[in-house]
Amino acid sequence: MGPHWVVGGYIAARFAPRHPMRHALPVGVIGLVLSTAGAIAMWDFGPNGYPIALAFTALPCAWLGGALYRKDSRSGELE
Repeated sequence: MGPHWVVGGYIAARFAPRHPMRHALPVGVIGLVLSTAGAIAMWDFGPNGYPIALAFTALPCAWLGGALYRKDSRSGELE
């Protein structure tokens, strides 16, 4: 749904000095807040399914980005 949240979570985890998931998940929280605000602001201007789906998938997508980074870093590809 939101590949930009996956990339954001990955980048936040990549530049984290420690605990990459603790840095990736705030990206998802930011996505949740912004998507919810956008859905509320645009509620009367068309179909509501897409903004609601963005809000619901922001946290899982950021988590996925952090998890992808952890997988890459454990396999030794990012050294």
